[in-house]
Amino acid sequence: MRSVLKNSQFLQPWKPLMIRVFGLLVLVMAVSVPALGLGPVIVRLLPDPGGLPPDTYYQDRNLRYTGPLKKGVAEGKGLLFWDSGQIAYEGGFKSGRPEGKGVQFDVNGFRIYAGEFQRGKYHGTGTLYSKDAQFVLYEGGFENGQPSP
Repeated sequence: MRSVLKNSQFLQPWKPLMIRVFGLLVLVMAVSVPALGLGPVIVRLLPDPGGLPPDTYYQDRNLRYTGPLKKGVAEGKGLLFWDSGQIAYEGGFKSGRPEGKGVQFDVNGFRIYAGEFQRGKYHGTGTLYSKDAQFVLYEGGFENGQPSP
């Protein structure tokens, strides 16, 4: 088991692995979701893999993703949750990043952005909200994460 955790390749996308540790069946998961640039992935040991859907995994112990995986990476419509249980993002994923239509939320559950994403960045038509989501800061086109003229 130690060799698996010390292997630097565990940070690369891979499918969930079922192994036996001291007679217990354990689900080891390490996958990459570059969404929102949140850093390295941490392996999560789950002593009861039957308690979680097979398409759920954790990253950085700050986010939980639920949705379809393709080769261990977020792909399709999914949800990201903060460790507090508040939703962080709802929408499409492609290659582990937000893609297509989606909504991003802060740690308090306030909407930050609603619109289109491309390669994890705001791109296309969208609405950017104030910190408490009471005001629209910008509504219109976005290009590569920035409002476009």
